[in-house]
Amino acid sequence: MFSLALLTGSAPAAMLSYYVGVDDLETIATGVYAGLPNPNHNRLTFLLSHTYADTPSNNHYHSKGTQTYTGPNNGAATAVITSPN
Repeated sequence: MFSLALLTGSAPAAMLSYYVGVDDLETIATGVYAGLPNPNHNRLTFLLSHTYADTPSNNHYHSKGTQTYTGPNNGAATAVITSPN
């Protein structure tokens, strides 16, 4: 989903605090907006980790500052907003 643009020298299996990557997903694959163009395609994306030492299976990343669709899926006319975070 993301091409890695910057990587610190940590071990590959380690969860880092953040990554900066380029979103290479061309279309939304699932959900309400499936099939619509990804508004973040080829854009830099900041990913911030949520890590849990006691339950590592819950570790995940959140993208910050990305554009998202809002409202009903009206095809190409569907509104796009920029995330306030």
